[in-house]
Amino acid sequence: MFNKKKVKKINFLDGHDRFEKLLEHLPFVKKKKKNHFLVFLKYFFYTLILFLVLGIIAASFLAYKGKGIYDLVMTVKYNLDDSLSAAKEKNFTAMSESAAGADENIRALVGELEMLKKNFFLKNTGLADKELVEIEKILKSAELSSRSLVMAAALGQELDNVVSGRLGGSFSEFSSEEKQRLLKFIYESGPEINGLKANLDLALLDLENVSVGGLLSPLRPKIEETREKMRSAATFLDKMMFASRLVPEIFGYPKNSTFLVLFQNSDELRPTGGFLGTYGILETKDGDIARFDTHDIYHMDMPLEAANNFKIVPPEPIKKYLNKNWYLRDANWSPDWPESAKQILWFYQKEDALLPPQNKINNFSGNFNGVFAITPDLVTSFLELTGPLTIKDETYSKENFTRLLEYKVEEDFAGQNTSSWERKEIIGDILAEIKIRMFNLPYDKWFYAWQKIDSALERKDLLLYFQDPILEDLAKNLGAAGEVKTVDDDYLLVVDANMAALKTDAAMERTLEYKIEKKSDGLYAKLKINYQNNGVRDWRTDDYKSYTRIYAPKGSEFVSASGFSYEKAITSEDLDKTVFEGFVIVRVGQSVSLNLEYKLPPDLLEKYNQGRYSLYLQKQPGKKVKNVKVDVMASGAIKSYEPLAGATVNSNNIVWNSDLDTDKEFRVIINYKL
Repeated sequence: MFNKKKVKKINFLDGHDRFEKLLEHLPFVKKKKKNHFLVFLKYFFYTLILFLVLGIIAASFLAYKGKGIYDLVMTVKYNLDDSLSAAKEKNFTAMSESAAGADENIRALVGELEMLKKNFFLKNTGLADKELVEIEKILKSAELSSRSLVMAAALGQELDNVVSGRLGGSFSEFSSEEKQRLLKFIYESGPEINGLKANLDLALLDLENVSVGGLLSPLRPKIEETREKMRSAATFLDKMMFASRLVPEIFGYPKNSTFLVLFQNSDELRPTGGFLGTYGILETKDGDIARFDTHDIYHMDMPLEAANNFKIVPPEPIKKYLNKNWYLRDANWSPDWPESAKQILWFYQKEDALLPPQNKINNFSGNFNGVFAITPDLVTSFLELTGPLTIKDETYSKENFTRLLEYKVEEDFAGQNTSSWERKEIIGDILAEIKIRMFNLPYDKWFYAWQKIDSALERKDLLLYFQDPILEDLAKNLGAAGEVKTVDDDYLLVVDANMAALKTDAAMERTLEYKIEKKSDGLYAKLKINYQNNGVRDWRTDDYKSYTRIYAPKGSEFVSASGFSYEKAITSEDLDKTVFEGFVIVRVGQSVSLNLEYKLPPDLLEKYNQGRYSLYLQKQPGKKVKNVKVDVMASGAIKSYEPLAGATVNSNNIVWNSDLDTDKEFRVIINYKL
């Protein structure tokens, strides 16, 4: 305890005065001037050491974390590889487990990513901010992809259950009940496929938005490869959705179906793919072909020609260059398959009703569910899967099918004591054998069979028409309807029709050049089509004669043309398009160039002036065009374009070199100001 009595009172003012007197008596010493540069270096050195220490600590931490993340990434890769391997083995349980494992590990990676984003060093330096955001998108895409695999495994397992685990066999081995269950499953699988597609679309959207730069640059090739695969998978699932409704209908489920099938010979080219030489009646029921009879189309036409009791005025070109009357064999005059299919059905019903009793071989008076058309190239592609087949001592392979068949039905039948009406019955025998071979394909080749059909649809070697409007819309969405496309931009379709020129299309070589250029008064198109007749005169080859129609955007104005025979180009309208048409003759061993210039409609000029140009170049079914060149002169620097393949850009000019195996679209964005 303090004794308050002994504590002296402190005088602060007196203390201050004494301190001032002390300072006056102290000697003055001059201070040395500090070297600020050395001080700066000292502190900079200390700071550098501090950051190096912190960096070593952070790098050690990140290396430790990075090792764990790398291990997780590799585990996900193994999970996905195992899932896909299990799918190939049809082990859908293992496929689902591996995909679920990938999903779980991806979620763990997402957690690790969140921890990294909170890391003091990364957070305060901003060293990998952009990369972490892009990695997050990649992980979201991977997570959705793994869930898609889980859904696909469930769908595959359900399919396996439906056919009692017999997916290792061929379709022909299934019982009638198993075929019905399989078709029912396909018919009802639409919602599941749609859900799978939706997941994949979201995954693709995340991946499309990834910007691969900076530290992620080494991943660019792999990510682009993954994008392309996912785009292909999304397109495949789109087609599967539409096919899930169409395939059961075609195979007679849930009710019987009957189709008129036309065999189009593309060596004698007509607007929808070829001359209608053979027709067949196909009836299906619960996955089985109940009937498939084929006949020469002259079975329908010749009795009526002989009786002279069927008078239909044909389109003017047919009347002028082929026949004064119109019959079933020439009914596919419209390049729009739905229009031609309706015309074919009309002719069939009218002619079948008028056939004399002795010629009534069709034994079908009901309504067809639809009309299908196939070209020889579809049969050739099937022969690649099934291998050669022997019919009546002749072996048909993918190499000789078309030429051998033409010889058998055009020349050889004369020495076999076979009537001209029976000469094409062999086509039915070939198609029946191919049907057996295709149905006998083992399960592991089903996907390849679908690829052949899908490719045939893209090349228009197979055209489908359904009388049911809903099914017809599905066929259009599947790319199987063969309709003349409606587009808001530039459009081009060149339609050749062989007019009594034998099978000369087999010897024809075609190239096409299309150029777009702006002039003072509008946007102009220049088209050049070169025809080369490489044949020699024989039973199947002659001078080539074609009635050629060029379909352009409605409102296009004719400027000039050269290369047509006999007369000037005719301008008309059809299928909401402007058409330039005329007759072309190409002598054996010679070539002809058809040149056409026309002015495009004002709305396309307006889009061009806004910096956008697009061309839809449509393929005529059955026709082979060796080379296509699209040349666009822009009014400014070219900003972007597609497709990238085959393109050459030089300042304000872009040239694409391509083929015309399928429809093509060309787009360019121009940096242009009025």
